[in-house]
Amino acid sequence: MSPVSCILASTLSENRHMQSYFKSGFHIVAVAFLGLLVCPVSGRCQEALTKAPVMAVGTAATEGLSGKSEPVSAFKLTHQFQPVVSLWESASFGGDGVVEFKEMDSSETRQAEKREEPATPQAESGDSGKAEPHLLAAAKGPKQANQLIELGMGYPMTGVRWTGEMPRENYEIKLQARRVDGFDFFVAVTFPVGKEYCSFVLGGWGGGTVGLSSIDGNDAANNETSQYKEFEQGTWYDVRVRVDEKKIQCWIDDEEWVSVEREPHEFEVRIEMDPCLPLGLANFQCQSEVRSIQMRTLSK
Repeated sequence: MSPVSCILASTLSENRHMQSYFKSGFHIVAVAFLGLLVCPVSGRCQEALTKAPVMAVGTAATEGLSGKSEPVSAFKLTHQFQPVVSLWESASFGGDGVVEFKEMDSSETRQAEKREEPATPQAESGDSGKAEPHLLAAAKGPKQANQLIELGMGYPMTGVRWTGEMPRENYEIKLQARRVDGFDFFVAVTFPVGKEYCSFVLGGWGGGTVGLSSIDGNDAANNETSQYKEFEQGTWYDVRVRVDEKKIQCWIDDEEWVSVEREPHEFEVRIEMDPCLPLGLANFQCQSEVRSIQMRTLSK
């Protein structure tokens, strides 16, 4: 294959939106000139393509506690809660605060694990209201990896997004979060709902609003899920989000705060939350911490 053909073929195959650029003679000449500079020997094109780094699906490069970038294994989804660690990266909102991934000491780890008691039958029950044995058996799950995510005060937001495997239907995610300083939402969990997205906001609009953003274009302060709760500074709260084929449910400390049918509603996130997609955690003008993040799939 000639150098020009190689460049054209690889470019067109990677980005179909660039095809229109090659309709003009100017761009053809430009690409040809680039081909002579970059690939004077046609074999180098093939060599560049075959030797380009390839990352397996479900893996990512992350910066660990050592500060060195290294590959990590994919998160494996199961019907039991699994720790969701390592595959987080800082979101980019603009004006972000500092994000730190820390290792908890032994006392902090024990404190986090102590809260990991089996959820109540009501909280883990299906639509029938009866406890489902497979859900109760999975409620406690494995001991948590001792990762703590610190979200510094941003102007206005700071957050992280998950880069690993992520279901879009029939799953549940839970975590522990607390506000350390500031007065607005200390965690907003952004998550997929089929082909759509939504955010469960804790402590927004001045510190106490709880709800989903957004439902049919209305955010957490202006839809049917909007409620108010006092959050104590420095207190850990258990947060859980469940998405099945019929509804979205959210709990705080095993108390249900959101239960909304998916039909006939449309779900979306406020545009500010886009950097968290498809799954992310964020705060707004405050300092907060998140730990013991877990996820599992649901039996259909």
